[in-house]
Amino acid sequence: MRKHFRFPHQDITMPISSRLCGGIFFVVALSLGLVVCGKKGNSYEGIPSAILIKTKLISWTSTEVQFTTDIAVVDGKGSSIGFLSDKQFTLEGQGVNVIIPKKIYKADTAKKGPYSALLLLDQSGSITTSDPQDTRIEAAKIFFKSLESRDNATLASFAGYSYKIYSEFTSKPDFDAILDSLAGGEGGGTPLYSSINESVLYTRNNGPTENKAIIVFTDGGDNNGTVGLQQAIQNAVNSKVELWMAGLSSNINSDVLYMLAQQTGGGVMYTESAESLISYFGSIGNMLRGGVSYYTVQWTLPVNASKRTLSLWITISLDEHLMQAPVYIVKP
Repeated sequence: MRKHFRFPHQDITMPISSRLCGGIFFVVALSLGLVVCGKKGNSYEGIPSAILIKTKLISWTSTEVQFTTDIAVVDGKGSSIGFLSDKQFTLEGQGVNVIIPKKIYKADTAKKGPYSALLLLDQSGSITTSDPQDTRIEAAKIFFKSLESRDNATLASFAGYSYKIYSEFTSKPDFDAILDSLAGGEGGGTPLYSSINESVLYTRNNGPTENKAIIVFTDGGDNNGTVGLQQAIQNAVNSKVELWMAGLSSNINSDVLYMLAQQTGGGVMYTESAESLISYFGSIGNMLRGGVSYYTVQWTLPVNASKRTLSLWITISLDEHLMQAPVYIVKP
């Protein structure tokens, strides 16, 4: 694959050719905001979002399943919300009645230190419909402004058969200007898995810290590329690069998004409201460094003996906002 490197304020162009067979991917995650917040002066105000960090299966018998979910909930500015009760969490899914938690308690994620993160933005044609106000661009600016002195980050985008990285990890370009240049440049298909794979390889080889991650924003499924879902996941696992997924769309395969995040040690956030991206990108730096408060919620639900997989949604209610977290569990 051809690679053109042009630094310092240039992009790295890695054209992606050919098509990916099969797989549909949708980047999903956790916040369904029902109230739209907007721009105040020169700053954007978001709405709360929730990030599913981890699911742990406790037991799966012929009659019931027990598992826990670790969920971080943040306010419109990306700060942890620490006052939720078990009554604000419910679980449901196809063939599953609404379930309330068996137990809930709070904890903090392990501290991982400074990070090297590549922010990967979907610029495919459907973005003009899902994010007509370019909220993802303002949200991305918040992420780059949240970098601490020992953190390292860069930006990449994909659309059609094109994939671009805009700077080295250790350089400090004007990310606001680069991001502004993306507005109005949407078009083409979605080479999602190939773009994730390129991002993993670049981060593995160039990220200066041990703590490495890809933050992926998308609104749709993979339809252009040369890499499959399982290959993208396995390459991330082998490279020790976490995938943190953010999905904006109602047309989403949440199970696939869940697998990309959970199998690589990352997290997932789903929303149908672009304003949730503000809070998600405002919180993701702290998520990557660790030491963030979250809720461990324990669930017990009945199943029949023939059930092999569970595709579920956790709903978190907070005032006028509803946030949803996808869960996908496979019987061992």
